[in-house]
Amino acid sequence: MMFCKTGMLIALLALLTGCASKLVRAPEPVATPAVWSARIDTAAAVAAPVAAWWEELADDQLNRLVELALRDGADVSVAAARVRQARAFAKEAGANRIPQVDVGVVGSRERISKTSLRDGEGGKQTIPAYRQSNFAARLDARYELDLLGRLALGERAAAAESAASHEELRAVRQWLAREVVLAYADLRLADERAALSREVSVRLSELLNTEQDRLKAGLVARERLRVAERTLAETSDAQAALAHERQATLARLATLLGLSTGELQVEVRTDYFARLGLSGAVTPDLPATVLERRADVAAAWQRVLAASDQAERARLERYPALALTGSAGYVSEAFRRWLSGDALAWLLQTALQAPLFDGGRIEARTEQARATVDELHAQHRKLVVSALAEAETALSATQTARERAAFAEAELVRRVADRAAAADLRAAGMGSRPELVQKEVEQLAAAETLSARRHDLLVAWANTQKALGL
Repeated sequence: MMFCKTGMLIALLALLTGCASKLVRAPEPVATPAVWSARIDTAAAVAAPVAAWWEELADDQLNRLVELALRDGADVSVAAARVRQARAFAKEAGANRIPQVDVGVVGSRERISKTSLRDGEGGKQTIPAYRQSNFAARLDARYELDLLGRLALGERAAAAESAASHEELRAVRQWLAREVVLAYADLRLADERAALSREVSVRLSELLNTEQDRLKAGLVARERLRVAERTLAETSDAQAALAHERQATLARLATLLGLSTGELQVEVRTDYFARLGLSGAVTPDLPATVLERRADVAAAWQRVLAASDQAERARLERYPALALTGSAGYVSEAFRRWLSGDALAWLLQTALQAPLFDGGRIEARTEQARATVDELHAQHRKLVVSALAEAETALSATQTARERAAFAEAELVRRVADRAAAADLRAAGMGSRPELVQKEVEQLAAAETLSARRHDLLVAWANTQKALGL
């Protein structure tokens, strides 16, 4: 009877102290800006498939490099390890709702030294030294009843953290694929620029020889020769810079793949962008669906859900907790009687425990947890807005790059026509070799510009894929 009254008193006090706290509810998903047509669908974000968008470039070597990076890249390995950690933490949180059983076996042998005792009448008795043995086998069990759902909240928060880690792994894979494509594009641009620069050097060398012959014949001033020499020297200097740029890009690509530069061998290709059939087109389903594909947005929202569950769990710490415990086993001084019926012992008990006065610790932890929810919710809202801005910026950059590539292509056509006209004039005896070489150099410069514009289109298109969460 006394136990019941005490338990009711504790429960009543905990209830009274808990009534002052406000329930922590999960915040609503951040509404997309007014220009959007729908709210964020977190379920779709988690289930969205990852598309191998780089395969549209139809480059087998690039496909192998991306596959290698996604398999052996250090960033992927780090994110995958975090996924395993979060999964183990979620498993542990789920185990808290399952009864815990421990078993133990103990055997001891001890010597009791000689002692003296006095009885009530002043008599003295001496107990000689003796030895004794103790043998015990014990089974302990404990189970906490989830009265108010504290354990369920912990399990749900751990599951949300695990989902967030999975989304972060997906985000790392998306980022890494984009970075490999960009490094590969830079490598190919360096190859093409180096090849075109070598062709320019050949033309400039021919022009220098021609100017030297004309100077000897008294047809031109020495300044024309100096200009030709200076232009050829500048081109040679640019070739050295391009060689360094290719080596640096190769090192960057090797780092992304988790290799040393010496282990990575990529053959030189001088016609990559000329054969690249990239239109830069993007599926026109923006902006409402862009966030459904963004792994970073989905991960941020899962963090918000996990924090809100943890805050509610912290608030519930002020309420009573009920645990059932029990133990059973054998205890005996002799091994031969260890498992006898007389050696059996057992204990069952129920414990109802609630905080009565903690100096405001639970309230402080609850306020801290609420502030964490507000912080993560604000970060999620910021990420939603920045994701929209990133997508729109990437789409605009892709459109601009596509237009500039078209202008560069038209310019190359004009330079080819100018070079053909200069060749016809020279064949007809109305033009000079220097004029023809100048038109050839201008044509090569236009070809280099076109390669750079197509490279920019590829970069903008890859950035758009990342912005869309692919």
